Amino acid sequence: MKASFKLFMLAIAILFSTPMVIAQTDEDSNDSESATESRWGLDSAECVKNFSLFREFYRQRNYKDSYEPWQKVLNDCPQASKNIYINGTVILNYQLRNTKDISRKERLVDTLMMVYDNRIANFGEEGYVLGRKAIDYIRYVPDFFVKRASAEKDQEKLKLINDSIIEVWNKAYQMFERSMDLEKNSSSAPIVDAYFQTTEIYFKNNNLEKDIIIEAYDKASDILDFNINEQTDKLASAFHEMEAIKKANEEGTIDEATLENMTNKFEKDTALIIRTLNGYTTVKSNIETRFTPYATCEDLVSIYNKKMQGNEENVDFLTKVTRLMNRKKCIDNQVFFTATENLHRIQPTANSSFLMGYMLFRKEEYSKAKEYLEQAINKYDKESDKASAYILLVEVSSKMGQYSTARQYAYKYAEAVPTSGLPYLLIGDMYASTATSCGDNELTTRVAYWAAADKYNRAKQIDKTIEEEANQRINRIRARFPDKNTVFFYGLKQGQSYTVGCWINETTTVR
Repeated sequence: MKASFKLFMLAIAILFSTPMVIAQTDEDSNDSESATESRWGLDSAECVKNFSLFREFYRQRNYKDSYEPWQKVLNDCPQASKNIYINGTVILNYQLRNTKDISRKERLVDTLMMVYDNRIANFGEEGYVLGRKAIDYIRYVPDFFVKRASAEKDQEKLKLINDSIIEVWNKAYQMFERSMDLEKNSSSAPIVDAYFQTTEIYFKNNNLEKDIIIEAYDKASDILDFNINEQTDKLASAFHEMEAIKKANEEGTIDEATLENMTNKFEKDTALIIRTLNGYTTVKSNIETRFTPYATCEDLVSIYNKKMQGNEENVDFLTKVTRLMNRKKCIDNQVFFTATENLHRIQPTANSSFLMGYMLFRKEEYSKAKEYLEQAINKYDKESDKASAYILLVEVSSKMGQYSTARQYAYKYAEAVPTSGLPYLLIGDMYASTATSCGDNELTTRVAYWAAADKYNRAKQIDKTIEEEANQRINRIRARFPDKNTVFFYGLKQGQSYTVGCWINETTTVR
């Protein structure tokens, strides 16, 4: 029992072993003389000297020598600059990484926590700072108690230590909750990730009902989805802007030097967007995985079926139910159907229209599904919100045999999410599935497979995550290409252009 508990706590501590780097910001001062005296303390000359000294060492990444003058600034003139606190966490983390003495480590962690508190007291930003305080708190504090537990033989004292560990995680949970409530959609990906992991431990330690972890999943998912959509929109805008710049260059209105400068800026900007997007996407995947054991579809149906009675007109409740069950792909049940219908009846929105379309798609009522999905597109403002409706409309229109319409929606999805190869896979699938019905001889019933291969190649060119899937499709249809004799018989040569007829009406290359 003791050993397993220790291993569990150590495993959790390892999750947060990577230091968080906080950006450094230099500040200028235009304060009045009296305010300056207050800011720099009673001995302003000494404080300015130590401040300059610690900052110079810090800029050189000499965190060891910056520690002593930094301490003096922290004690003598704590209001001098926010950099005392921004840089101070880095300096203290360095000291902690290079200290083996457990007593000194505990004192350093106490100082680190005080640094976060004083930053809030002197410079505000409570939600932002509290999240980072919580990260460092769970990185160091639980491990102190785990080490004490491992060395303790007395069972009563061991129980007290284990109770203290539970209180540590309870405090961490409260800090993350407060941070998330204040920061909302501004919460960073690492904070959201740590919040959910801490909630998981809080839930287990206190033997709570599953509702608390479901609420945490819902809160975290809202923030992650918002930021994923926001970064996706930024990425799409950047790609569209770059396309316009390339076109202007081709038309001669922008010279090569300007194009090169704009391309370099585009690459730098999109690298940051993609890095941020990947951060939120990775955390979303992590949380989905961790949440699965706590709330299966059956759990959600059971929990919300009991709560549905009396909440048929409660918009907040219905919104939560439909959103959560949709996220978990728990949609083939009466609870989801009832909640969706009630929500759309009471408060029709773009999202409720989408959910109605989704529900009817699952029921194979494609015509009605299409109506609701098109309503959703007309109501949504952001392209990233429309993307889910676009891709579902590809499926719906394809099921109805409306392939040209399906292709149009696939291209709209490609515009909204320019880094995804999915729409090109789906177009390729439609070309392949209709190939034999798009001709009347040995050649014309097979040429659409060339066009399908073009789409699969396009998909993997822009989206490496589906390269294997695209290659599998290409290998599958290659045997259906017109053979060499057929190509020769109809007067064609390998490599020449060929326009596929029928609804496809697209130029491809003879293979």
